Amino acid sequence: MYKSTFNLGRITALAALIGGAQYVTAQDNTMEEIVVTGSLIKGTPEDSTIPVDTISAEELDKQGAPPPLEMLKNLSYMNGIVGESNQFTGGRGQAAQGTASINLRGLGATRTLVLLNGKRLSSGDANRLPTNAIARVEVLKDGGAVTYGSDAIGGVVNYITKEGVEGFEASVDYRSIPDSDGDYNIGLTWGMVSDNSDFFTSLNYYHRSQLAIIDRDWGIQPYTTNPEGGWGSGANPGSFRGTSFGAFVGNNFVDPACEDVGGVLTTGALPDPNGSTCRTQYTIWDNFVEEQDSYQWFAGYNLDLTESTRLHVEALYAYTDVPHANTTPGYTTANSVPSGSALNPYYLIPASNPGLQDLVAQGVYNNFGFLPALGILNNWRPFFSGGNPLFGYEEAYTAYERDQFRLSTELTGDLTDTLSYRTSLTYSSAESERKEWDMRIDRLVAALNGFGGFDCDNVTAGANGCEYFNPFSSAYPSNPVLGLENPYYDETLANSPELVDWLMDQHASTTKGENVEFNFLLTGDLGVELAGGAVDWAAGMQYRHETDEADYSDFNNQLVNPCPVYGDTSCPPEQRGASPWIFLATYTPYEYDREVKAVFGEMQLPITDAVNLQLAARYEDYGNIGGDSFDPSLRLRIQATDWMAFRFSAGTTFRGVPQTTLSPNGATGFQFVNGNSTPVVTTGNPDLVPEESTNYNVGVMFAGENFDLNIDYWRFDLDKVITAEPISGIVAGVAVCDPAFLSYVELSGPCGDVNTNITKVTRSSINGAGRMNDGIDIQGSYTWDDVASGALSLGLSATRILHFETEDLIVDGVVFEQGFDGVGQFNAQTTLFPLPAWRGNVFLNYAFGSQNIRWSAQFVDSYEDQRASVDFTNFPEGQKIDSIVTHNVTYRWDVNDALTLTGVIDNLTDEDPPFARTEINYDAVTHTPLGRTVKVGAKYRF
Repeated sequence: MYKSTFNLGRITALAALIGGAQYVTAQDNTMEEIVVTGSLIKGTPEDSTIPVDTISAEELDKQGAPPPLEMLKNLSYMNGIVGESNQFTGGRGQAAQGTASINLRGLGATRTLVLLNGKRLSSGDANRLPTNAIARVEVLKDGGAVTYGSDAIGGVVNYITKEGVEGFEASVDYRSIPDSDGDYNIGLTWGMVSDNSDFFTSLNYYHRSQLAIIDRDWGIQPYTTNPEGGWGSGANPGSFRGTSFGAFVGNNFVDPACEDVGGVLTTGALPDPNGSTCRTQYTIWDNFVEEQDSYQWFAGYNLDLTESTRLHVEALYAYTDVPHANTTPGYTTANSVPSGSALNPYYLIPASNPGLQDLVAQGVYNNFGFLPALGILNNWRPFFSGGNPLFGYEEAYTAYERDQFRLSTELTGDLTDTLSYRTSLTYSSAESERKEWDMRIDRLVAALNGFGGFDCDNVTAGANGCEYFNPFSSAYPSNPVLGLENPYYDETLANSPELVDWLMDQHASTTKGENVEFNFLLTGDLGVELAGGAVDWAAGMQYRHETDEADYSDFNNQLVNPCPVYGDTSCPPEQRGASPWIFLATYTPYEYDREVKAVFGEMQLPITDAVNLQLAARYEDYGNIGGDSFDPSLRLRIQATDWMAFRFSAGTTFRGVPQTTLSPNGATGFQFVNGNSTPVVTTGNPDLVPEESTNYNVGVMFAGENFDLNIDYWRFDLDKVITAEPISGIVAGVAVCDPAFLSYVELSGPCGDVNTNITKVTRSSINGAGRMNDGIDIQGSYTWDDVASGALSLGLSATRILHFETEDLIVDGVVFEQGFDGVGQFNAQTTLFPLPAWRGNVFLNYAFGSQNIRWSAQFVDSYEDQRASVDFTNFPEGQKIDSIVTHNVTYRWDVNDALTLTGVIDNLTDEDPPFARTEINYDAVTHTPLGRTVKVGAKYRF
């Protein structure tokens, strides 16, 4: 655990020297007493002891109403925002198409608690929140466990909906994006207010159009520029080896169409026209942005039952549909062939296969004189460069559907003149369904041997309804994406769509989380007067019932298919759990539930008119499923002068262990591991304990009539971090044949050749090494009230990360990862997100009459790709991921009381995202692939 030492004077001086800017938010300057996010006691933002950033709906309108994803990416204190399709990197977008994550401080989305009107949601996906119902967003940039419980280690983002709205409002906007059909948004709201009640409802529809990687000239790079740019050796055209009587014969043989359909021949990782490996680029089939439709409905109702008693009821339903998320035409053959093969785990091609006979007849393959012969394949794709016949020689796809439902009721009132209560009951659920395609191992093996097809009699290979599967390039006419004709294509050797239909099945999985939350809170005046006023207090309890479940179709259900041969249930114990599919895993359905109980209290002591002290504590208990935690906090605000104040906070926070992470079941994703897209299985761990963090914040605040400036130093000391064993440490251990790491991988060859021989990685969830993350936030603005009959405002916001240090990660005495400081680094294949040291924004806003125009510039600092496994000697590009500045202009005109028009140009100078050595040639969780976009919108009030 890191020890904390800091000097306020040194920090304040350092902060004053820092330049740059990031996203600027408007402070809600109303003096009305409200419950500010991070506290249980009513107060005003001006006297808050905690760093809460408030982003109003009016402020977002001045910026052109950015979509949730872009609003989040523009916040300087956010890092590692998942949104666009980045399906190749586990934990950074894989299987997240259609979502928008919220990641304070780059600590991970699971360490940011997302609330709606102060209550938990079952999903923190910003795309499942009621966009046009939001009045403001309050961001607590400090640990919030004392007030809200688990998961608020990095802070809290609280979306607060509108109330007291009268009338009907309709809004529409369209955003033009090059090489895309564009995005559009349609919103409707209606509200009514009576003497003792008010009602508000909203409906919003948001559409995103597909943006293909191939449609950006920087999105597809040649192998010599970026060998990590989607160039995998699990290819088709593929690489084979001859065999005779169960023994290997000769060197690798490469399908002759490799270069004709866009592949690159290599020896090891280096290009070589005589190489023995064909690498092809799988990202040509994929998208930066998937087509997406999101719907959100919200309704809220308030009723004053008495003068002091109010009933509040709200409901939310949100649904996101991603009907066709592009994937490659077929997965790699990463899983083993059925048990009993003499050359397990390889796939064999008999000499009778017409595709192999064609190669022999053309004289491009003679198997070194051995006949009959068998070709041998591994980490190969049955379908790739030529597309998939089942889908018209195009890509395969995955479909996602996500929804969220929430119903909440709250009763507030006064018991006495000095004692009030608030009680609430909230139910929320979030469900995600995923559908994808894969090929059965036993059927692929049968078809290679001529026994494929629905009508096959399994007697005569290639006859009586039985078909051969041709694994060579002669089976497809072209690379349709690149427009390259295949000179080796033979129509008589093509694989029929019917055969492919027989080989492939669609897998379906559904995950669902439910949460029932009951709160009871008492607040009051302690009856004690200090020099600054009465001592206020709050105390209460919370009960939560959390349920997590997953269900699977028969194809990917491990209870139905427990063995490596489809339909077999009698395999020996050591084979149980092996998948009968060439790539995808099978899973065990689960249903977990647990009860969480908490008690908490808070006291506000106005020691003098200038000194306000706040003390709070919470105890939360997960019983036998996740442990417990006691967390105190202290917050202090000192009003030094009329225009300057200081604030200080210190406390502990925690994160309970997710139920799914406690289960030993594994989840499979795929990552780019030393030259290949490789399946990575991450298993749970029943011995995990909660994460812990000690958080600090020291700030100085300046405020005048037209001026405000806040400078905060923040620090998070985390321990027992729930994470997974890092890929980089495993690969490094396998590269030197360290026995401690060999059990984590499956290999197709010698352990030292990790560039092509790692075919699968299996790792565990762990309580990992401690981390220390600290930095400085700067936020301020100045307004000139009378400039040419208008108001001119200048604002800036910036975050400088000083350190993000990790301790040595040691598991069972084995060093998986040396401690390092991740600031200014890409941090790929480590436990951290990309961490540019600086992020900043500056804006100039001019409001004149009924019109408003704003210019803003966003800055993201450069950072380094630290991976030792990436060859920057032979391929030098991309070690430094360059800094970038983008400019946006927004114009808003309130034509009359009813109509408002808006125009936005984002990325005015059409800057490309900085090049990075990733599959898609940029860092998708930091930058955007859209280029210059133009948006027009209208809003009409009835």
